[in-house]
Amino acid sequence: MNNISFLIPSMSTSLFNENITYSLDNKARISFKFPPGAGNIKLNPRNSCGDFGYQVPTIDSIGYSNNKIEIQGNNFFNEKKLINLSLQEPNMEPEIISADEMILVDHEKITFNRNIFSPQNLTFRLSIANRVAGSKTEIFRPIIAKINPGTIPTIGGKLTILGTYLNGDKNKPEIKIGDSICGSPIWASDGTNITCEMPKRSPNDKPFMPVIITINNIINNSTNNVSFEKPFITSLKQEKQWFNITGGNLGDPTIPTSYISFLFANGSEIDRLRKIPDKVTENQKNISTLLPSNACNGFLVVINGAQSNRVEVNIKPIITDVSMATTNGSIITVSGKYLNIFNCDEKKQNVTLESSDDKQFKCQFDTLDEKNKNGAHLYCQAPPGTGSNYSVKLTINNLPSDIFLFHYKAPIIHSTKQRGDSIVIIGEDFGEPLTLAYNRGKTARNFTTPAIVVVSNTELLFPIPQDLYSGYYNLIVANQETKGINQLKFGPIISSISRVPTSGGNVTIYGSLLDRISNFNITFVDNNPITDDIVCQTPFINGSKLITCVVQEGCGHSFTIVYKFDGDDSYDFNPDNITFSYEPPTILVYTLDENSILRVYGSNYNETMDISIKGNDERNKPLICTNVKLESVNQSSCYLPKFPHDFIAEPNENITIVVNVGGQVALEKIFIFDPSQREPPPADTKIKVIVPAIVIPCFLALVCGIVVSIILIQRHKKMKKLRKLFNN
Repeated sequence: MNNISFLIPSMSTSLFNENITYSLDNKARISFKFPPGAGNIKLNPRNSCGDFGYQVPTIDSIGYSNNKIEIQGNNFFNEKKLINLSLQEPNMEPEIISADEMILVDHEKITFNRNIFSPQNLTFRLSIANRVAGSKTEIFRPIIAKINPGTIPTIGGKLTILGTYLNGDKNKPEIKIGDSICGSPIWASDGTNITCEMPKRSPNDKPFMPVIITINNIINNSTNNVSFEKPFITSLKQEKQWFNITGGNLGDPTIPTSYISFLFANGSEIDRLRKIPDKVTENQKNISTLLPSNACNGFLVVINGAQSNRVEVNIKPIITDVSMATTNGSIITVSGKYLNIFNCDEKKQNVTLESSDDKQFKCQFDTLDEKNKNGAHLYCQAPPGTGSNYSVKLTINNLPSDIFLFHYKAPIIHSTKQRGDSIVIIGEDFGEPLTLAYNRGKTARNFTTPAIVVVSNTELLFPIPQDLYSGYYNLIVANQETKGINQLKFGPIISSISRVPTSGGNVTIYGSLLDRISNFNITFVDNNPITDDIVCQTPFINGSKLITCVVQEGCGHSFTIVYKFDGDDSYDFNPDNITFSYEPPTILVYTLDENSILRVYGSNYNETMDISIKGNDERNKPLICTNVKLESVNQSSCYLPKFPHDFIAEPNENITIVVNVGGQVALEKIFIFDPSQREPPPADTKIKVIVPAIVIPCFLALVCGIVVSIILIQRHKKMKKLRKLFNN
């Protein structure tokens, strides 16, 4: 092994026998051990062995830390001057890394200074002593280490992303969070953080939103999420029908998924009470809404991407109107908002409607539960009372409404009528305290109970004072007065009149205020113009309630009372159209002698009278008694003819005597029927009917027979003549 040497050009070094460790295995192979080096190796003499060299370097990984790039691999060398290293970005010229930039080189690592603040796509090319390692591309993507804050308000806000390669000097970064762009990015020059403005929550935002950063067309590949803060409620305040909620992240009325909701006790939403806020402050810390009338006491939450904490709600009832009650008490309607007798879970609440002006006033709700469910109206039974402007408040679940004024209905007058010596006033909503304010010209007087009696809430009775005359009046019930002017018209009136027998006598007329008339006359006029008027003679006023007079004998009924007198005649003396009548006739007994003279005994008979007998069978016609004679006012006679032969009655059957005196009829079923009083039927009635019925048909048959015989004879003669003609 003499005269063998090796040349390493990259190192400008030659190695001779004495510097080389070798071993001879056999004549076919020699093994040498070389020192560290790089590049090609030349063997001298060349005709004995070919050229060879150190192994080609390889790059395993590229890393960046503390402003240094570290390349790790194999077959590197510790001589910087033998290292040729370049970096190249896409579409850019290569950048040569000088030996001065290299900090550390050895056989497995190359480290050099390099500031990388933004994402880069770098291709590394390495050769050592002209032994080329090839290239390796490394993408330095944006790295998110932390997002501060991890949750952001729903109104949006500033978001800071901490990490690496976040510088956007070359190209403005795009930061996308969910479906929204985080705008106005500001980055640190060293690329360690970037700040942007997150917009407010949008309808499409999900609970957790990935953060994607694009710088220099390079996108981070890590999964980082942010979310919006949950809404929260710190206080709830009611101002009339407005509900003001204070808290945070309370929503946006333009987002359908942002709303206020009521909950059942089990936490589930009440769909009918879902409400989008009417007003939201820009910072979403205050929202205001007009809740529906049927909002109920329970729990309230705000939904804005997530559900807020639950807040117990006690809604103050609002009264907008209370209907008036009748003075005898009636069901009234309380109108307004949040008038629920039941809470959200259909549990009945304590509800009262009371007045501070009248401690006895309590409206009863107990029997009207089924009607009190819509929240806009409540119905209750008001007690009897009168007046207006009562201060009332509605309390639901110990939360009172504002004071509201309640009124009973004002009195109404329908009619004013005199009844005897009193005035009857008919109307509505009467009660106590009551005042009748009377005026007549310059005279004005007030009458109160007990001078005026409250019979019911629809009727008053006012006994007429002796010194009071027709005028005008109004009613005042408590502090409410009737409308318009009401006439109080009264005067002397009659209420009834006695009857007199047909023989005449004293007539007594009963009435009221009759002592207010003088110089009067009274006449009884029959509606039949044939009858003479009856003058009530020597009339006499006996106090305020009686008039007496005398009438002559007569009969009849329903005579119109015609009067004329001096005094207060402005009122109808006979408002009830009372009429005068004589006493009606009566029948006591009768007699019937052999001469068919019927005498009827009774009372109140008169020359103007008729007597008849009426059978029980309706097919019978009345039998008229003729030649009626008045024998006295208690007795009358007449001639009773025979009953028709076809008069239907049984022997000894009681049939009716009818007495008519001046249109007044007496009936008594006391006449005993005797069949002998019938007329006998005519004796030849059947013969007269049978003879014509037999003779006429026989005569007609005989005539027909003769006619037929003549026709046959004539026909026979004609036949004989025809035969002769044919024979000839």
